[in-house]
Amino acid sequence: MVILESVSKVFRQGREEVPALSDVSLRIEKGECVTIKGPSGCGKSTLLGIIGTLARPTRGEVSLDGTRVTGLPEHFLCDLRRRKIGFVFQHFHLLRGYSALENVGLPLVPQGLREAERNRRAMPLLEAMGLESRAHFPIHHLSGGEQQRVAIARALVLSPELLIADEPISNVDADNAALIGNVLAKLNREGKTLIFTTHIEPTGALTPTSTYTLAGGRLT
Repeated sequence: MVILESVSKVFRQGREEVPALSDVSLRIEKGECVTIKGPSGCGKSTLLGIIGTLARPTRGEVSLDGTRVTGLPEHFLCDLRRRKIGFVFQHFHLLRGYSALENVGLPLVPQGLREAERNRRAMPLLEAMGLESRAHFPIHHLSGGEQQRVAIARALVLSPELLIADEPISNVDADNAALIGNVLAKLNREGKTLIFTTHIEPTGALTPTSTYTLAGGRLT
């Protein structure tokens, strides 16, 4: 499903090169649940971005479902992400001025679905996250933990084969962390591939099949 071969990422700050990842190789099979741990600033978000084709490696190769995606044009990668990958960003990237329900339904807009159909698909995901009573609240009126759950619901609305989540349980209390863990565990049982970063142990029914640690730009 996901193969990284000797992937490195170097950022440039003026004349200085700042290495983020160094010679990372990783193989994740379809249906796995993989956690990536490591201290803040170690490159976890960069790694997720490369796996999800939102960022390109400086060196190395990335393959998804048997296709080498490194170097492919952006329009191809955009279509791939829309069809196969759901993202939960660390800072949510929800749209102010829209309700929780509207935010969850936004990925359905390019499909030409009417608002009623978007809402029909989005509401069960908010219900699964315990947010049905907040569905019509403007997103900026919700707490950080509630916004986190909205972001997860939005990532699931297109039923992606691969879910990539950056700290999906870091901004919620213990009860909601368990709720999110149970939702992710159900997806994993249904055959979805999960890759997420975390600072804390997953709770609820979620049991990772593999755990990696990223430090000094290297994966162990």
